[in-house]
Amino acid sequence: MSLHTHHWIKAATKGLEGHYFDVALGVAIIAYRLEASGDCLVYKGTIDAGGYGVVMTTGKTLGMAHRFTYIATYGPIPDGLEIDHLCRNRACARPDHLEAVTHFENIQRIWRTQTHCVNGHEFNAENTYFYGPTRQRKCRVCARERARRYYHSAQERATA
Repeated sequence: MSLHTHHWIKAATKGLEGHYFDVALGVAIIAYRLEASGDCLVYKGTIDAGGYGVVMTTGKTLGMAHRFTYIATYGPIPDGLEIDHLCRNRACARPDHLEAVTHFENIQRIWRTQTHCVNGHEFNAENTYFYGPTRQRKCRVCARERARRYYHSAQERATA
């Protein structure tokens, strides 16, 4: 990995707004926390609720591990783009598994690989609808079940 040490990344934590850290600092912090797992280089430090590697020092979040390795390898992330994990492994920080894409493209790629909802129902023409201004893909079976549970809980509250 050729290191672009002249790049800086904005801190991603409250209290450090306006602070920037040399990408080399982030790369140094994560370098010994990367572990080969299959084809990926998985970050074994702090992992957030979404499954992303989080670079921290003295309890402060500096940024996401994959963003540090992308910037160190390829330079700054272009405005309006975000980093997509081509391997779909959010903890992966291997530079050749990362690509700068639009948010729309990132979501499209996720949808192409996600064939079922979290409850195992297939996303197909009959069972899928799109919701809200961001056109989130939703499962009709799960939506009906949520509505049924809500209806019954509202009935119980009304009679209590």
